[in-house]
Amino acid sequence: MAAFQRRIGIFAVVFCVMGSFASAGCVDVVQDMDCNGDDIINMSGPVADMTTDKCCALCSANVGCSVSVLATGRTCGGSPCNECLLKRACRSPKSMHERIMCCSRSPCPKLPPPPPPPKIWTCDPILLPTFCNASANVKDRVQELLSQMHVEDKIANVGTNGAAGVPALGIPAFQWWGEALHGVCSSPAVTFQEPTPTATSFPEIIGVGATFDPLLWKEMGAAVGLEARVMMNVGNAAGTFWAPNLNIIKDPRWGRLQEAPSEDPWMTAMYGYNFVTGVQGDQDAFYLQASSCCKHYAAYSEENWHGLDRYHFDSNVSARDWADTYSVPFQACAAWANASGIMCSYNSVNGTPACANKKLLTELARDTWGFNGYITGDCGAAEDVYKTHHYTSTPAQGAAASLKAGMDVDCDSFLKANLAQALARHDATENDLDNALTHLFAVRIRLGLFDDQSPYHQLTPASVNKSAHNALALRAAQESLVVLKATHGAIAFPSAPRVHPGTGTDPESSTGYTVAVVGPNADSGPTMQGVDCHGVPPFLITPRMAFANYSTVAYAHGCDIDGDNRTGFDDAVAAANMANATVVVVGLDRTQEYEMNDRDSLLLPEIQSGLIETVCSAAAQRATPCTVVIISGGCIDTSSLETNPNVTGIVWAGYPGQAGGQAIADVLMGAVMPSGRLPVTWYHNNDIVNVSMWDMGMRPDRTSTLKYGRTHRFYTGTPLYKFGYGLQSTTFSITPTDTQLVTVAAVSIRTHYARSFPNGGALPSAAARSGAPDLMVATYAVQVKNTGGTHCSATSVLMYIIPPSSGSGDPLQSLRGVQRSIGEVCPGDTQTFSFTVGAADLVLADEGGNWDTRVGLWTVRFGNDGPVLHIRVV
Repeated sequence: MAAFQRRIGIFAVVFCVMGSFASAGCVDVVQDMDCNGDDIINMSGPVADMTTDKCCALCSANVGCSVSVLATGRTCGGSPCNECLLKRACRSPKSMHERIMCCSRSPCPKLPPPPPPPKIWTCDPILLPTFCNASANVKDRVQELLSQMHVEDKIANVGTNGAAGVPALGIPAFQWWGEALHGVCSSPAVTFQEPTPTATSFPEIIGVGATFDPLLWKEMGAAVGLEARVMMNVGNAAGTFWAPNLNIIKDPRWGRLQEAPSEDPWMTAMYGYNFVTGVQGDQDAFYLQASSCCKHYAAYSEENWHGLDRYHFDSNVSARDWADTYSVPFQACAAWANASGIMCSYNSVNGTPACANKKLLTELARDTWGFNGYITGDCGAAEDVYKTHHYTSTPAQGAAASLKAGMDVDCDSFLKANLAQALARHDATENDLDNALTHLFAVRIRLGLFDDQSPYHQLTPASVNKSAHNALALRAAQESLVVLKATHGAIAFPSAPRVHPGTGTDPESSTGYTVAVVGPNADSGPTMQGVDCHGVPPFLITPRMAFANYSTVAYAHGCDIDGDNRTGFDDAVAAANMANATVVVVGLDRTQEYEMNDRDSLLLPEIQSGLIETVCSAAAQRATPCTVVIISGGCIDTSSLETNPNVTGIVWAGYPGQAGGQAIADVLMGAVMPSGRLPVTWYHNNDIVNVSMWDMGMRPDRTSTLKYGRTHRFYTGTPLYKFGYGLQSTTFSITPTDTQLVTVAAVSIRTHYARSFPNGGALPSAAARSGAPDLMVATYAVQVKNTGGTHCSATSVLMYIIPPSSGSGDPLQSLRGVQRSIGEVCPGDTQTFSFTVGAADLVLADEGGNWDTRVGLWTVRFGNDGPVLHIRVV
């Protein structure tokens, strides 16, 4: 900045430090060529009078601008003028200044103040005195509205794509379909335009799961919820968002697994709880910051495998698998997180379409778990009840079946088109409609759409600390990276320049250092965001862009994701031949895994394997490291890379979001120590490719293709990488402070479990977090010490519980605790983590789906291969 200030000389200056990044402005620019020409964004347009406000606005409108400076007393064409200088980072370590001149003989007028945000709530107390009364009971408020609605009005308000409202009563239309899986996404209810033209793009959720950082999950949910609410308040969103995805990742070929956090039901429930409560705000408060909808309920994890798609698929789930796997995250969503929405899925469950399944939607979710929100069908799922599942004979019967089962609104116009006939035929009643509308309008009331009492009405674009959200997205990406292979324990490149997190390299140490960045995902911004719904990010940083902040970059595309065109191999080899280190960025994209497409294989496309072999061989001839970075949701069989001595490192990055390239460069250049762990088991291709995706079983079944079971809880084969695996740049010791055997009576566990869960089920550590009268069997203090000699690093510890009957239908192990260090732990330093085991952690589901404990010696293990303690149930 000192050099920047010297350029201005004696002229008066005004600084404006910016925290937001958006699209480029339209102004004349005179550029100081401190960077290579291809690093400069050229802009053209009319020169405007320049003021402090306008200079700040120009910084806000330029991608990457961090500081603007207004210099007065300049001369332009012989006349006095002011000059605006914008500072922003560029792809090389040097800085760049853009100079924007304003010539004016008179003082420049200030920009007019922005218009006030539109009023988002509306209600006519003359027409609806009770409905508009914020202090009235919600049921009474909705009842008054329903009493004045014609049946035609009621039918018109149970469709997602444009609930019509009731114009005669002053009730506006409403669009229910908003998306926000890893940031507010483009969807029918969301518009990216001023004053909210962008939204933070976090890593795809499987990468967020890899952080094993519940605090980050909550922070991310809160950031998404805040941005969603601000968009709602300015008229760019409606307020309901269909996230999170809480389906279990039972198979690594599932095309949508990148949307979900884990294969583990306890961890998935933990993620759902943190995300939902972050998005919605205080879980015990009446008003919602934004509405979070848990999807896809239930037993949904197949898109289109071998010609059988999700619209026709029937998930045959055993009572045991339902109880301890598929239902757990949704029970946590409904009963623990108090989510305001649930989405029923396309598939059938044990012969009944999910969106016409009264047992799931009403008897279980509402009556047993206490769900108190709205239920939407996935887009077209209501129609599928009749059309693809053939559950009913007519469309009207199909619409009635969904409504009577407990679905309140559908993501199309099927209900609106067929309910009049259903009512005429007495397949459904107006009371059924009223039940649905009661749930729908209750959520709209809680969003504050019909009174002025919501504390969230006050949020404006200025309420969003975009710099903090951008930093959170970067932190999430950094924590999500999982190192799978590091030759000789070295993760960062040897002899790399001295680096400083957030500021790049020491210029003197980076002189002459070159990194070859090659591969089909090396410079693909869209792939950083992932393959499902996404919004408009403030920026997208690719690996190619990020490594340029640290060193000279030799870039080559190499090859496409798939195909047989090898003409780019020579350029990739040439890049490796001029580099001190090579990064080959490969993996998948939306052509390989996506909604409506499951994979058939865990292997990389052959063209990419050839690129890795060729480029890393060239690097080895020069004795330089060659690290493979995999961008993907699903696992890749890396067996050949593990045994290839020319491949010195393997990093799995998921789809790391807007700052993903920066996170990759930070870790490989040694600025940030990796701490991610796999949230799923990685399998050998030959062990999974013949397993039927139509088999919903979790446990081994020697009579089917599922001979070895699924996930870390039941898989009896040898995985490529275990659940929770991830190399770090240092070593840690894990030492429990109390190793005494704990003994507890089985009758005590049963008694306290029955009090905590009178309706059955087993929420993860529910008692410890919700105040339920559970029995705390044991509390463990575990000391985690950095025993390495060089690097400070964050780390996480996973607590597993192993029953005495493991392997006989009961889980081999169950994840029951996750703790992450507060910041980094430096060599020789220790942090103490606390874990608890309650009665709910010592019960298991039997073949009938009933829960009970097991008498015998239970094992508590910290880490995949860490110390063990014991609890004896007598």
